[in-house]
Amino acid sequence: MNNTVSIFMIGPLREPVFAATVEAVRRNDAVRIAGEFETIPAAIRHLKQGAPAADLTIVLQSYPEQFQRADIDQLISATIFKSLVCCFGPWCESDGRSAPHWPTTVRIPARFCPDAILDVVNGLSEGLEPLSPLASPEEVYAYRTLGSALRRPDTKDGIESAVLIGQDRALLQTVQDICREFGIRVECVTVHQLVAGTIGVTVPPQLAFVDQDGLRSELWLNAAQRRFPSACVAGLTWHVDPDLSDSSFPVIAKLNLAAGIEGLLRALTSEVHQMQVLDDPDDD
Repeated sequence: MNNTVSIFMIGPLREPVFAATVEAVRRNDAVRIAGEFETIPAAIRHLKQGAPAADLTIVLQSYPEQFQRADIDQLISATIFKSLVCCFGPWCESDGRSAPHWPTTVRIPARFCPDAILDVVNGLSEGLEPLSPLASPEEVYAYRTLGSALRRPDTKDGIESAVLIGQDRALLQTVQDICREFGIRVECVTVHQLVAGTIGVTVPPQLAFVDQDGLRSELWLNAAQRRFPSACVAGLTWHVDPDLSDSSFPVIAKLNLAAGIEGLLRALTSEVHQMQVLDDPDDD
């Protein structure tokens, strides 16, 4: 269908932490920038003057309490039948628990935003109905996963196998569907198999995803690393807690699962390419 998606962007567009997100939006051929505003009240005034709400409103938050609760509530009301995203910087990682002004389902860490917003834009462009800011986590999860399936990702060289450690069959299916787009085969390993050492994976994995919900510690991450010493181990959870944000392992929020996995693959591929350059015997 390929509809044009109108977008409002609100906040400090020039801050380096949001540079990748702003660039990804501005260079997207499916996007029409309908307005850029420094503050939420400025955007609300624009709407009150008769301007139509954008298909997608992106708010860039660089520090806690940057936006007043009343302004946020007013923006949510104005976009209730549209899509809304709050792209937050590293200083706001704990806001979801300590100052939950934004619905959890609209908050996306800045490091995941370029890919996550592209998933939303793809969905809207292909005719999916906008997702309300008050949607449930499960609805957002399904919507962004569907949006990610509407684009063909670049192949991630050298990464072909992965395991998911956990009991959630639906999560396994989703991870398998996402990784299949990159040519990566994912097998399932239960926690009991990990503990007992009765793991019958057919190929040594290069990635090991650990479903942390219900575990909430690095115990199983460390166990997975010991069992698969050559693999990159990453945790999957519905909420990236402040305690986990300092983890020595990558942690991906399930709400941004597709974007998180793609970002991890991109980082790993970049590391592989850098090592290949360093090891190149012709590069004397």
